[in-house]
Amino acid sequence: MSDKKELRHNGEQAIRAVDENTRVISGYAAVFNRVAKITERLHEKIAPGAFKNSLGGDIRALWSHNTDIVLGRTVNDTLKLSEDDQGLKFELSLPDTSAGRDAFTLIKRGDVSGVSFGFGVKKDSWDRGSDGQPHTRTLVDVDLLEISPTTIS
Repeated sequence: MSDKKELRHNGEQAIRAVDENTRVISGYAAVFNRVAKITERLHEKIAPGAFKNSLGGDIRALWSHNTDIVLGRTVNDTLKLSEDDQGLKFELSLPDTSAGRDAFTLIKRGDVSGVSFGFGVKKDSWDRGSDGQPHTRTLVDVDLLEISPTTIS
């Protein structure tokens, strides 16, 4: 696995406020087989199953990738992650803290509508573009480190 942590945005509105009383939000942190334009010459997609080896680990939910603002963790079931046919689905029970309450309000209002994830690459594959076509990297197996509600989607 690469020691480099990479960040990716889902690319669409992927988060919603579910329950105001318990401050639960849910959505997709990643969508399978959607081609993302990283640069003009590099595109990327996520293969179904890319997260399955990470799902039993201790994964955190952070506010905009800030490790000082932890919103939940899988080890205490405040963050629940699963893969389905669409992608990496999550449900997050936000804490009763100023950060948790602020996050819920911003998501409910639609000010924050994106989700991103931090990961290391265990296995990828490449389709080398020719004649000016972009290269496409497929993430086959990743070490999921965290997911984050973000203002950029």
